[in-house]
Order: sequence, then structure tokens, then C-alpha cells
Amino acid sequence: MKNKIIMSLFASMLCFTLTACGDSNKPAENSESDVSKGTTSDESEPQVTIESENLLKYVDVLDYSNVIYIAEIKNTGKNAVEITDASIDLEDSSGGIISTTSMVSAYPDVINPGEVSCICESVIDVGQEIDLNKVGKAILHYDTKTHSTVENPDISITEVSSTQSYGDTKFVGRAENLSGKDVSDLYVATPVRDSSGALQTVAFTIIDSLKAGEKKGFELNMIYSDPNVDYSKSVIEPFVYIG
Repeated sequence: MKNKIIMSLFASMLCFTLTACGDSNKPAENSESDVSKGTTSDESEPQVTIESENLLKYVDVLDYSNVIYIAEIKNTGKNAVEITDASIDLEDSSGGIISTTSMVSAYPDVINPGEVSCICESVIDVGQEIDLNKVGKAILHYDTKTHSTVENPDISITEVSSTQSYGDTKFVGRAENLSGKDVSDLYVATPVRDSSGALQTVAFTIIDSLKAGEKKGFELNMIYSDPNVDYSKSVIEPFVYIG
């Protein structure tokens, strides 16, 4: 009888020990450090950051108020990313909403790893009466999804300079097709910056066709321009992609 009691106690202790050992190897659930540090993030997921943004407020030559949102979005991940469902909320100085703008375009909407996309959008309706002094900030909303890498052709951009046309500044340059094949619907875009690097606007154009080995001039027009700004000293770095 005594031996049976001893064996029973030994079995109970062995069961408890095995259970404790099993629990010690089980990862903690809902670990605050894991969640806050993002240790479970998947590098294959789309990863983008807003590199810079600006909100321009000015009155144009027709005495209309203008509020323009400008931003650069960079692909910091390892896969190409498509920007989808972009919209912008405009707030007043107290945080209340003034307007929302949907169907916002990105130039380009598919960003290869390490590359940048530009956004330049008016966030109020033409002729909308608004006190520019009461405008607060704009908030960009967008979704992302992984996309196959876009193979942009080998295009060299040279001889870029500013020129004046009817009092407006434009940028001219030349594009040379080094890819060895004809291309069409070639898009040229660039953020426009002041001497301190602040975004002023985005300039854009389309080259309908460029034959293999051909070198052709282009003219970049600013999507929106403040008549009070001298863009002749602005800094641009055009990039090319297929539309």
C-alpha cells in the first residue's frame, strides 16, 4: 500500500514537470514588444513612405483661390507597388473638413523599388470661395498592392533648362532612346523644387513616340503654377516611365 502511494505521487510530479516544460517553449501571445516593433512584418508586402509634401495656397490671375497638394511617395520595399484609391482631405485650421478630393493621380501609379512617384492635385473646386488664411492641412489617403516590376526603357534625359513663354516658366530638354527598340506613350515627370529643396509643383509631359536611337526635344509644363513664384531658378530632376 505504501509503495502504491509513493508511485502515485511520483507520477503526479512527473506529469506536472512535463507540462511546465511544454509551456516554457510556447511563445507569449499578444506580446506588446512584438506588435510595437513590427517583428512579424512581411518584407514582401508593399512598403512606401511619403518622402515630402507641401500645400500651396495662392490667388491666380483670375482672382480664384487655389489650394494645391504636392507630395513624393517613395517605394522603400523590395517589390514594385501600385498606388490605388488615392484621395485627399482638406482641413481648416481647427481640424474640420473643408473638402475631399477623390480619383487622385500619381505619376506614375506603379513604383519600382527605390523609385519615387509624384502627386500634384487641386483640393478645392474651381471658383470655390474660401479664406486661404483659414486653410489648415491636407491629408493623403491611399491603398497599395504588390505589382510586377515595370520595365521602363533606357532613356537619357539631357540639356534640361528653363524658358519663358507668355510670362510663364517652362522646362525644355531632350530625350534619347538608348533601349534599342521603338517606344510610345513615354511620360516625363519631375518634382519642381526651390533652392532649399521644398516642393513647388510638378511638371509633366508625354512624348508620343521615340524611335530606337532617336533624340527628341520635349517641353515640360507645370501642372499648377503660382503666378507669384519665379520658377526660373527652380531645380528639377526629370524621370521617364511608360504610361
